[in-house]
Amino acid sequence: MVVYCSICNKEFQYPYLLNRHYNNKTPCVRTFINPESNNVQEDALNLDKNTLLNDAKREIEEQPPKEYKCMYCSKLSTTSSNNNAHESICKMKDILAVKLELQLKLPIGDYQHTTCKFCDKECSTRSHYWTHVRTCATRKVYERKLLENVQYVDEYKTYIYIFKRQENYEIGYCNYDGLLAKNVKSQNIVLILPLTNAKKKYKEIQEKYEKRENLDLVYRQEDIHNIVKDIMENDIVCNMDNYIYIVKEREFKNENVFKIGRTKNMKERIKHYPKNSRICCVIPCSDCVESEKNILANMKERIMREIGREYIVEKEEELIKEIKKIII
Repeated sequence: MVVYCSICNKEFQYPYLLNRHYNNKTPCVRTFINPESNNVQEDALNLDKNTLLNDAKREIEEQPPKEYKCMYCSKLSTTSSNNNAHESICKMKDILAVKLELQLKLPIGDYQHTTCKFCDKECSTRSHYWTHVRTCATRKVYERKLLENVQYVDEYKTYIYIFKRQENYEIGYCNYDGLLAKNVKSQNIVLILPLTNAKKKYKEIQEKYEKRENLDLVYRQEDIHNIVKDIMENDIVCNMDNYIYIVKEREFKNENVFKIGRTKNMKERIKHYPKNSRICCVIPCSDCVESEKNILANMKERIMREIGREYIVEKEEELIKEIKKIII
């Protein structure tokens, strides 16, 4: 009994051979045969192979080529894997102006190989181009103007920090990317505070306190209490086992919602927050339990009780300013 495949019209002597054909690892392909015809062989001879191939080529040529664009510099790639590989090493993603353009959803512009996108200066080589971009005066002015229009610029603020290093303390200042580079969640944090004059305050500390053991920014226990008072501009009693901190959890990245907490082990406590949560402020105090009670009592009208009693709705600058006054 002769049987035919319903897909490719191939002829088989027995039904079990047809079943084996259907179960092949590589499935058969439908042919351009008239299914109503009884003469399969004659229909196949009538097909013009060259016509079919030319039609297929024309259809491919008419399709626009697929291109993948880098989100940071607009460089084009032919495949998504090439584009992903380029984006992972693209130097433009470290330029603040590009980060702000993405945040403000501004157009990145066309890819420029040796022409500066900020001041249109033409460079002779790619290496000269990067040397210029890093120091471009137009870029710096452009960044300042962009910052004025960004609603949430927490990661671009400057922080002064104190970390404990065995028996000594390290003091410095940087933006939030700098804190992340220092692996802030694994540090023994004593203080983290955003300041508009962080660099100036840091220089004052350098001049006022003698550096020990020929190591930059390393201070001893007897200095650290006075340094914290100077930074806080308040006669605060600082206990290295009591901390008040402010965290912006990742769920509230684009909202003015902050969590106020207390701990006696900052290093371990901060590890329990989700990835990409941002440490806004860490302040040592004499009694973290009483300090937290006072803060929440003074801000009870701004507590988001539907989320939790420690979540406050307020602008970050105002929140830190109030906490500095209330903390004991």
